[in-house]
Amino acid sequence: MMKRLTAVFLVLALLPLCCAASADSTLPSRYDMREDGIVTPVKLQYPWGCCWCYGAIAAAETAILSAMGKTYEEYPLDLSELHATLFAKLPITEADDPTQVGEGRRVDPDASPKEQAKDVMSGGSQDIVASLFASGGGPVDESVYPYHGQEARPEAWVIEKNPEQWIEDYMHTNSNKVRSAEDDRPAFTEEDLRAEAEAELKKKQAEIETGYYLLWYSEDDWSIPRTNAEGKSNRFQPSSWILKDSNSLPEMTVRSVSADGESIRVPDETNMAAIKREMLMGHAPAVSYYAESYSPAGDNPNLYTNYETWAQYTYESAGRNHTVCLVGWDDDYPAENFTHDVYVTDENGNRVLDKERTAKTTPPGNGAWLIKNSRGSETDAIPDGMKAPDGTVYPEHRSNYGIVNEEGLHTGYNWISYYDQSICMPLTLEFTYREDPEHTRVLQYDYLYQWTMSLEQSTKQSDQPLSAANVFTADRDLEVTAVTIRGFTADTRVDFRIVKLNENAKDPEDGQELKRFTEHFPWAGIHMTELDKPVPLKKGDRFSVITTTSFIEKDGKRNWVYEALGNVTPFMEAVINPGESFAKENGKWQDWKEMQDAGLIGGAMEEDEEEPLFGMDTDPVIDNFPIKVHVRYGD
Repeated sequence: MMKRLTAVFLVLALLPLCCAASADSTLPSRYDMREDGIVTPVKLQYPWGCCWCYGAIAAAETAILSAMGKTYEEYPLDLSELHATLFAKLPITEADDPTQVGEGRRVDPDASPKEQAKDVMSGGSQDIVASLFASGGGPVDESVYPYHGQEARPEAWVIEKNPEQWIEDYMHTNSNKVRSAEDDRPAFTEEDLRAEAEAELKKKQAEIETGYYLLWYSEDDWSIPRTNAEGKSNRFQPSSWILKDSNSLPEMTVRSVSADGESIRVPDETNMAAIKREMLMGHAPAVSYYAESYSPAGDNPNLYTNYETWAQYTYESAGRNHTVCLVGWDDDYPAENFTHDVYVTDENGNRVLDKERTAKTTPPGNGAWLIKNSRGSETDAIPDGMKAPDGTVYPEHRSNYGIVNEEGLHTGYNWISYYDQSICMPLTLEFTYREDPEHTRVLQYDYLYQWTMSLEQSTKQSDQPLSAANVFTADRDLEVTAVTIRGFTADTRVDFRIVKLNENAKDPEDGQELKRFTEHFPWAGIHMTELDKPVPLKKGDRFSVITTTSFIEKDGKRNWVYEALGNVTPFMEAVINPGESFAKENGKWQDWKEMQDAGLIGGAMEEDEEEPLFGMDTDPVIDNFPIKVHVRYGD
């Protein structure tokens, strides 16, 4: 085992010569977006596991400040994580879109809004928020939907004023732990659960005594009404900011195989340079990585993190469990700053030094990314704090997490090595300003919030032209001002056509072509293109938006592709109706719904597949084509 590990680290030791040390000379060796004033304060995501939303919202706030040409001091922007967390995942309702009711994540229809909200608050990824913004769902200001339950009860207040209520709530939430002896597991009674609740309460009380980790109470009702007093959708509230681009950037580290066959991830100079250039343009990437759990009491695991320098280097494959926002880099950040002792518990319960793991904590080269986390801080605490129903005020966001500044205060930021084995999924956002949000709308049929390039049931590639189209009907006089697509491949050319269809059109091309243009998109992701001149349509007009997407293969040949949103989880629902989406192959148009009914898309997985797709033995869920139309109505 040691021989194999030695070979791996010998390979890693040579990497600085070809990676970080040979970084693009046109880029600065360090950059901190905070120095440009475009980074908003560190926030606290707890009590929910919605880091994916906090990372994306941090990226959105920085992107919007950049687009405005303003600093946070000039324009204290604060976007609502609660709105984005809930509506990025809750299914479509009648008020949202009557033709696509139920599409999105499935929730128990008999559950209360409070229980449905709890069901979707944790787990996700940054591209879910991008999907919501692309659909016209925000971003919404924090003042509209602040991040707390409707009762606005700080957890510390509940514990101080009514500890028995806290215990009852804990027991209700964890009632599934109660069991009789089965499967060789010991029984766990109501008395056991109460004892556990009382022990957890004591831990919480100790945390409150320190003044750290104060947060809003998770057992409040965190739901947002689906409609406002006028019966209109709260998902699609008018926003002056519309998502222009959501760029899925290349990975900072790429797979490499050492001489003895060990698979490792190594920094990629070209990909890192692309990410740095996005940051120099004011676009802070949301990224995922493996984050160790954190306790303000200091009893933290230390496999990968030096808590003196707040520098993390995950030296082994560990998956990902957290999303944050990158706001800077330093090519010369010392590798020694990651070095720390790793302790483990032996068979006798003693805490002992793990010399093998300790030796791994130093990365093979210098260089690190600066992370804006969502675990609170001391420097960015909100002055007016959390106000309880009886007027008691608690300081908000106060947490001893992150790099310590010159005043000895924890900032909420930390470093992660260029060589980290877990960092992945960089995503940047770019927004454009919209003057008349009250008179605009996005026409669309695709609301699935996750996608994959691996679903062959929704993907087609060919060396011959392929096209995809969505057909819409103008519900009143309007102007088409922009189109949005989701591209699944980098460096694609997309030819767009807007066609006003004949009365009895047989396919999406049967009519008068009103607009034709071509765009190139360097990155996969969501991309909006504004028309140079709006296309007017009358109420009742049916029209199509046709896309023909292609890219150049490594052999220099052009390849055409169409792709629809897909998911393999049984928790998702897609709605495809006749006459919405169409695919063109071999010069012939086919209705996407008819293709689904015929088993040409979606349907059962192949019985002879060696392994279930993504480890899930379930049928794939396929959506309409991701082609959206931005329209503007008259006064």
